[in-house]
Amino acid sequence: MILQAGRPFYQLKNTGLYPNRGPGRLRRRLVLLLLFFTDATLRTMKLPPQPKWNSKTDDIDSAELLRRSLDHERSLLPASVLFPRVGQVWEAIRDCEVRFQVWFTVGAGGWFPQLMNPPVKKVQSPFAGGKVGLKKGERVRIQALDDTNRPLQVTFVPVRYDQIHKVIVPEDEPRQLSRYVLTLRTAYTAFCSREERAFFHELFRLVEDVA
Repeated sequence: MILQAGRPFYQLKNTGLYPNRGPGRLRRRLVLLLLFFTDATLRTMKLPPQPKWNSKTDDIDSAELLRRSLDHERSLLPASVLFPRVGQVWEAIRDCEVRFQVWFTVGAGGWFPQLMNPPVKKVQSPFAGGKVGLKKGERVRIQALDDTNRPLQVTFVPVRYDQIHKVIVPEDEPRQLSRYVLTLRTAYTAFCSREERAFFHELFRLVEDVA
């Protein structure tokens, strides 16, 4: 069945798409209503993948579903995006705010005082997340990507690491026991939250490639 895009709704009434009687009348009416509200334009919609069933657990295969969902979201990334690679240096094209994450390195002696040489355990601090401002011209180096070809998430650190570290962790003693990274979504997809309004490919430009 070929639908005539842009044809007014009332003109379809006396065509084969809109019969006055017959078992398919209601179904065809629903189709016409859908065309009416989408301006009768033929469109292609990418649907998320159907979950697989894990017969061993008698449940949805959650790991497979997550992987396929992320692959589906990557397929929605704009084709014009220049995806970063680990080791590249990018430069902020305007003042912006990016998310940061902090980890503190603490000794485990508080939990195991009986040990002579307690192991070092890396735990995330209670105030591990937030936002920090970067000025136009600030350079960052790509540290990690969630996918080498079409990453959804970019993890990076400033070239001026120590200076930004003082802004994120002002106190000297905690700063010596901490490390941080900056993170941004690569580009917008329909799965982004309302709070995510700025994206890596909009805020940075490539200035130094890797071999």
